[in-house]
Amino acid sequence: MFQLRAWVTIVTGDGPALADAIGMKTSGNAYRPCRTCMIRAECSNGPNKTYYVLHTSYNFVNPPICTELCEDIHLVERTRSDDYHQHLGINHSSILLQLHSLHFPRSFSADIMHCILQNITPTLYKIWNRTKLEVDNPKSHSNLREPYYLDAKVLEVISSSLAVARPDIPAYLGHAPRRISNHYAGFKAAEWKAWLTLFGMPLLDQHLGQDYVANFRTFGHFYSLATGHSISYAETAQVAKLAEDFVCLYEWL
Repeated sequence: MFQLRAWVTIVTGDGPALADAIGMKTSGNAYRPCRTCMIRAECSNGPNKTYYVLHTSYNFVNPPICTELCEDIHLVERTRSDDYHQHLGINHSSILLQLHSLHFPRSFSADIMHCILQNITPTLYKIWNRTKLEVDNPKSHSNLREPYYLDAKVLEVISSSLAVARPDIPAYLGHAPRRISNHYAGFKAAEWKAWLTLFGMPLLDQHLGQDYVANFRTFGHFYSLATGHSISYAETAQVAKLAEDFVCLYEWL
C-alpha cells in the first residue's frame, strides 16, 4: 500500500465545457469570449443580441494576453457586480482554483478536434449548402446567387463522387466516405478530418469561388501541420501565420 499524489495539470474539452470548468461565459455568445486573450466581441443589431468577435483590427503579432484570469474571477466573486460579470466574461468562481497545479488559463488548452473538426469544418459546409445562415435561406433570397453557394446539382455531383470512390479508398485512410449531402449532419470527427485533409479540396475546385477554395486550402494546411506527429519550433510560426490568414480571409469573405 502506498499514498499516491496526483497533480492535475491539464483540463480538456470542447469550448462550452472548458468555459464552464473555468467559470467563464460560453465563448459563442459573450462580450469577453476568450480565456487566453482580452479580445472583445461586438453585439449585433438583430433581435437576438448575439455577440460576434471581429478580427479586423486584432493585433496578431502582439496580442493582448490575459494574465490575471484568477484575479478577475476573485474580483467578480467579491463584488457580485453584473457589470464585472459581463465585461470580464466570468459567470462564477471555479472549484478548480483550489488546485494549485493548474494555471489559469494555460492549463485549459484548445481542443483542436472539437474546435476544427466538430465546429469550424461543418460550419463551413453548412454555409456553402445554405443551411447555416438565415440570410442564405433559399426562401429568403430566391434570386440571389452568392459565390459560396453550392446548389443541389453540385452537391449531388460531390456526393456521387464520394460514393463512387468508396471501393477504392485504402483502409489506412479510415472509413470509406459517405455521401456528404445526405449524411453531413451525422458526420463524426474522423469523417470531417477526411473531408478537410483529403476529399474536400479536389471536390470543391471548380464548384466554389476560388477565394473560398483558397481559404479552405489554408485551413486544411493549418490542421495538417498543427496535428503532425512532430513539429519544429520554426513551424509553430507557420502554424500561427496559417491560422491568422484563414481567420482574416474568412472574415473578409
